[in-house]
Amino acid sequence: MLQQIMKWSCFLALISIGLVAGEGAWKHDHEYKYRFVYKTFLKEPTSKILGFVSSVGLTIHPQTDRVLIGRITDASSKILTHDQTPDERDSVPTFVPIGKQFKFFLKNGVIDSLSVDRTLTTTEINRMKLIVSQFQVDTKAENVIESMNNHLPDANTNNALYTTMETTVSGTCETSYDISRLPEYLAYANYGSIASLSRYAVGDDVIEIKKHINTKNCEELTGTDFMDIVSKKNDRDSIVSRDTRIIITGSLDKYIIHSSEYYNQMLDINNYVYLSLESLKRTNDNSDYTYGTQSDNMLNIGNLVYQ
Repeated sequence: MLQQIMKWSCFLALISIGLVAGEGAWKHDHEYKYRFVYKTFLKEPTSKILGFVSSVGLTIHPQTDRVLIGRITDASSKILTHDQTPDERDSVPTFVPIGKQFKFFLKNGVIDSLSVDRTLTTTEINRMKLIVSQFQVDTKAENVIESMNNHLPDANTNNALYTTMETTVSGTCETSYDISRLPEYLAYANYGSIASLSRYAVGDDVIEIKKHINTKNCEELTGTDFMDIVSKKNDRDSIVSRDTRIIITGSLDKYIIHSSEYYNQMLDINNYVYLSLESLKRTNDNSDYTYGTQSDNMLNIGNLVYQ
């Protein structure tokens, strides 16, 4: 009798594990399509060039609870001139190689490491790190810095205020989180332009996450603008601010990332990154899915810090 009870206990435990599988930002058996836009503006533009803009499409498919596989589907880059039109005479290298797969690995919802195609150059790897960093969201305070002022995440209220030591392309830095659930009238008034809110989040809470990097408290800090234009002062004194605003729906335990905006202001360069969800659809094991077929040609490059 005792053995039967133990068997049933193990069976129920496995069921409960299955029920919680896929919690966080990623649903099993789903494909996410995002659009990534990167803009650089020179504060002291040349007589001709104002800056650069790049657009990248990517798909992401959760392979397991901890492993997500993605692919770059398209990419383009343009030079911005004074009349805000691209100059066809000046070519800009493609932001990242199209068709190349990448993997990122989660630890309690936080991105822990990244694998990319072995053929990528250091510049291409850094750009991949910039893209993947936009998905770095620590809603469980995995890397929290202990403080009496912390108000840790609460899935019942979807509000929180705390500080973490977070790793992104910007470095490993003290990062403050300010999370709040937005009233529906305010959410759609401010973010009604995010098409995915009305398509994939009907009835869900809209949650705003604001992140601020304290560049004075970093284990590692990068001072570049990520587009191979070296800042005049490539150190922490050249950085004015680094802030991110993310919109998710659901709860802090289980959610969809709809958009992520990142601002990197430096003394001579302003960078702006925008990531938005374009589509979300269910897949199945019998579908003609090719993710993971290039795994033998992939190299784990560690964390997301710019090289």
